[in-house]
Amino acid sequence: MADTPRASPVRIVDLVPFAYELDILEIRLHELNAVVDVFVIVESTRAFKKWSKALLLGAALESRRFESFREKIVYAVLDDAVEAKFRKLNGRKEDRYALETYTRGFLMEKYIEALGEPDDRTLFIHGDMDEVPAAEQVAAFKYCSPKDPRYPVALPTRFLAMNFAWRRADMPDLTFPNIFDRNSMQKHPLTGAPLPARTKGHWAMDFPTRGAHMSFFMPPEGDLLKQLSFSDGGIIERSEDDQSTGRYSRCSGQEPIDG
Repeated sequence: MADTPRASPVRIVDLVPFAYELDILEIRLHELNAVVDVFVIVESTRAFKKWSKALLLGAALESRRFESFREKIVYAVLDDAVEAKFRKLNGRKEDRYALETYTRGFLMEKYIEALGEPDDRTLFIHGDMDEVPAAEQVAAFKYCSPKDPRYPVALPTRFLAMNFAWRRADMPDLTFPNIFDRNSMQKHPLTGAPLPARTKGHWAMDFPTRGAHMSFFMPPEGDLLKQLSFSDGGIIERSEDDQSTGRYSRCSGQEPIDG
């Protein structure tokens, strides 16, 4: 990444959805606190599979564990009222990613609500909670202008296990999260509001530092819960998504229906 120093650093905003990953969030905050100006975190009362989940983060943010980061955090909840709005907009369309996409757009909506429309000196980071960029990657954009001005840009991450050993070294580094400006965001298909970038990017940062993809950083039971809650994750009989798509029979205890 060939670049030139900026006259002054740009504002960096981290947009991230939260489900259960308190430990990963704490690591993310410690890693990025020096280079991120605002963390926008949205927690939902529904998993992406549309089944209900308890809210964990609100109380945790008031504990000593997160005390040193609290002034930088904009915390919002996607609750039943917001989900009802989503259902009204989405109608009867069967799209397993619709709620996930809406949640990602809700992050940007809450940023604008709290801090106003972004200007040209604001850059956003967006990915899943476990896609943690390295502070050095973010600092390169905060303090320097890249030679290639096109956004979004991929910040490569590599799988990291709980024992801090690199995992799946035979697999290419993933191209998430993204860093981008306001002009490179798409429009949400339902609301027309700005939608945070989640693509392979126009180019990937070639700086030797890599971030950490921490999908394997939780205990096994946490990994299982996480995988089942994905939009395209495992099958749960009580999930509204799996019931509506016929992937499970409606009779309790029966085997899943193929197809």
